[in-house]
Amino acid sequence: MRCHWIERGWTEEDVEKYVGPYLEAEKSRSATPLILMLDALDHMPPDGRMPGFMKAMQTRYPDVEFVWGSLAEYGAELRQHIDSLPEHRGELRLPLRDAARRWQYLIAHTLSSRYPIKKRNSECETLLEKWAEPYGLFQAMAGGKPILRYLDLAWEYLIKNHPHDSICGCSIDQVHRDMHYRFDQCALIADGFVRRAMADLAHADAAPTNQTNIVIHNPLPFARSGPFEVTLHFPCDWPKKYVDGLASGESINQFRLFTKDDAPVPFQLRKIARGIECKPLAPNGRLGHGLFDLYDVLVDMELPSCGFVGLRAEPCDEAVRHFDSLRTGPLSASNGVFSFTLNADGSGTLEHAASQKRYDGLFQYEDCGDSGDGWTRGPLVNDLVFRSPGSRVTTAVEEDGPLRTVFRVEREFDLPREMDRRTWWRSEDRGTLRVVDRIYVEKGAFALRVRTEVRNTIKDHRFRVLFPTRLEADRSFADTPFAIVARDIAIPPETVAWAERVNPEKPFTSFFGVQNSAAGIALISGGGLHEYEVTQTPDRSLALTLFRSTCKTVRTSGEPDGELLGTMTFEYGLHPFGDTFDPVLALNMASQLQTGIRTHGVAKLPETISHLSLRKGDIVVTAIKPADDGDGGIIRLWNPGGAALHDEVRFAVPLREARSCNLNEDPGAPITLNPTGSLPVTIPAYGLASVRFRW
Repeated sequence: MRCHWIERGWTEEDVEKYVGPYLEAEKSRSATPLILMLDALDHMPPDGRMPGFMKAMQTRYPDVEFVWGSLAEYGAELRQHIDSLPEHRGELRLPLRDAARRWQYLIAHTLSSRYPIKKRNSECETLLEKWAEPYGLFQAMAGGKPILRYLDLAWEYLIKNHPHDSICGCSIDQVHRDMHYRFDQCALIADGFVRRAMADLAHADAAPTNQTNIVIHNPLPFARSGPFEVTLHFPCDWPKKYVDGLASGESINQFRLFTKDDAPVPFQLRKIARGIECKPLAPNGRLGHGLFDLYDVLVDMELPSCGFVGLRAEPCDEAVRHFDSLRTGPLSASNGVFSFTLNADGSGTLEHAASQKRYDGLFQYEDCGDSGDGWTRGPLVNDLVFRSPGSRVTTAVEEDGPLRTVFRVEREFDLPREMDRRTWWRSEDRGTLRVVDRIYVEKGAFALRVRTEVRNTIKDHRFRVLFPTRLEADRSFADTPFAIVARDIAIPPETVAWAERVNPEKPFTSFFGVQNSAAGIALISGGGLHEYEVTQTPDRSLALTLFRSTCKTVRTSGEPDGELLGTMTFEYGLHPFGDTFDPVLALNMASQLQTGIRTHGVAKLPETISHLSLRKGDIVVTAIKPADDGDGGIIRLWNPGGAALHDEVRFAVPLREARSCNLNEDPGAPITLNPTGSLPVTIPAYGLASVRFRW
């Protein structure tokens, strides 16, 4: 109604048509004597005519008290009637039923709009939450002096990208171009903060002669086992080399890897780059310079929780080769947890050893038209939906060894170049969309890791990948912030005539999946991916939306950036499991996918250090950070399960005191530390626990 007033003012006819029926309808469905008439449409300034309107309404409806207040005031008033409110369990995600309430749409497809900004946002959040904040705390606990204002500034840049039309990807091109600058500033500031903290904690050294002594950092609050990707910086005149073949063969350094206590570290050589200019980490956190031969290796070792471990490369007198492999056939491999077979058409088969459940026909790509915009996908009436197999496929083994086998799948799709905006048909003119999958079978891993590159040359379409499960399941599960939810797969038939369609696509934060009483499978995101569907077909496929290409932006006839032309990279994992799904394991795997490790050179290998660890580790740590006021630290824990959990947090330095706190970090009741100095924590079912501590 206000939209009409902005253009022409309100009339008595408007009151008769809108206000009276609205009040009666709201009273009939309200459990309290309160009605919220929210005057908060997007991008609307305060309307100076509202006081006059309120006065006129008070006169017209004397039995109704009209109050122009804030949401906080409304909430305080509503709290007085809390006992009369009905209890609702589950999500509030029903779409619009009545077209008369047209501004109450449940807009679903911003989840897959402008994937590059979603990915960049995830990278910045990970850098701040998993690296910068923990390492700032550890540096302070070790006696260092982190400049916390840098953290604040990095967060300021990131938060400025979080208005809903910005982070959702549904604004004009210029808004989203500006976002990339702020992402860059956030990442540059946070990365410098992390470099200084690492250099201070582990005594980094940029001298070229010290780059074969390295420290590997793990910021995550749980120990991690390899294999880990590490780049070794060798001087170009490394004294020991061997050649496979005659003198014209590739020259390879002879070396072995050891920990500080001289324990040998198994490794797998991946690739070599020679004569590369690099910037080693200096003691002050800045970057040095040197010319190196880079050896990318996989190392099989354990990293401590929230800490680091040393590793050194030493020359040896003999060649170091590995003939072992995880492969079980030309295009199959097994790591003991699961086996994977790559088929000639690019599809795959995954078999979980414990449950003996087999998933066939994985990696089915689907491309369909999209006439929508940043808010909503626009299905075409006259669509052409393309699926694989049917594309041109080339398969290869890219890496092979005792720690990891990597299969490479190259696909080419001939797709309609764009949509005709007069007919809304996909064009007969074809372009080539190229997809490269790298599928990782890694020693001891609980998930099949996938890295996908898509070179998009096509406009006006949606591109996703499907994984048939053939599980008899009525519901899917997914994580959302501080909750794991179950959702019906079937769309209720009574919704067919609703004003807004019930979209089968749903949101997730880090994982989603399906299961029955014996087995299940979940997909775990490496960041930036947030839209899924479980198909209603009997195969119950997990459908992951990679991206949507759209032209339309608000109040324009079309702009180019939303088409996402160019190369995009996606990373995720497929996690098969038995009769019980472990959300803590899944969330930890998501953290590992998104966070990785960091390394740098040192003059002398340090002792292995764990700044913080949990004794049991069956809860999720969502924050480790310095207190906002600089006085102490904060740890926040989440229990995704239905029973209260008890654990203890161990620190590398003794604590002086600890108190419970709220999300604003206001201190609450004191917590008695254990005799060993560890911090006892209790997390209620489905709840959070935040603790503020000092050392």
